[in-house]
Amino acid sequence: MIAVSSGNHGQAVALAASELGLGATVVMPQDASEVKVAAVRAYGANVVNQGVTGENREEVATQLAADHDLRLVHPHDDPLVIAGQATVGTELLDQCQRVGVRPRVVLVPVGGGGLLAGICLALEDRLPGVTVIGVEPALGNDGQQSLAEGRLVSLARPPDTAADGARTLHLGGLCWDVIRSRVSRIVTVTDEEIAHACWWLWSRCKLVVEPTGAMTVAAALRGPGDLGPAGLSSIAEGDPAEVICILSGGNCTP
Repeated sequence: MIAVSSGNHGQAVALAASELGLGATVVMPQDASEVKVAAVRAYGANVVNQGVTGENREEVATQLAADHDLRLVHPHDDPLVIAGQATVGTELLDQCQRVGVRPRVVLVPVGGGGLLAGICLALEDRLPGVTVIGVEPALGNDGQQSLAEGRLVSLARPPDTAADGARTLHLGGLCWDVIRSRVSRIVTVTDEEIAHACWWLWSRCKLVVEPTGAMTVAAALRGPGDLGPAGLSSIAEGDPAEVICILSGGNCTP
């Protein structure tokens, strides 16, 4: 099989292929995190990154899949991948149930939208009324623009952001079909806020979280008002509430 990834999806495909006794190739941008490249290789996958950019990586993967008869596993725009990412929402609910917490707001990092779409689908029946908010880098707010305009918006080039998992041009089409009707809003955070969130998680919580995964905490650290009328400020004063921040990766370059 073959996948295109900035790193985290590539690790998942590499591990799955290894468990099934299959070969895996992962197409990654030439400037991908060295930590993520090393992790993909450690799971046994072949990494193709020479001359690969954020703009052409899907084209390269599609061509390699056709040339070598490989099954392409898309990082987000695939119903089975979305279903897999939905298990994060199921895990969230199971953990909250064990400690007696009912989430009112869930913040989710947004790149191609697979994780956001999956969590929406996982929560909509088991947790009706929950507010789901996506978080994007300010330099790559295609999802925010898409919700505002009611159509799928694509960026001209991959955003130059530290959140490498969100260097996408646009949301996946399947993801957009889910997100457009289920996500309250998408907010953005600056790279400076992301860096502060990474430091805060490390210094206060002793957690190593990569920039993309820390975007949710960056948004939460701003305070309730900044998440808007559909966010934390919609919770009545005195009403017990829990805010969940999805931390979607810990592959940090030292």
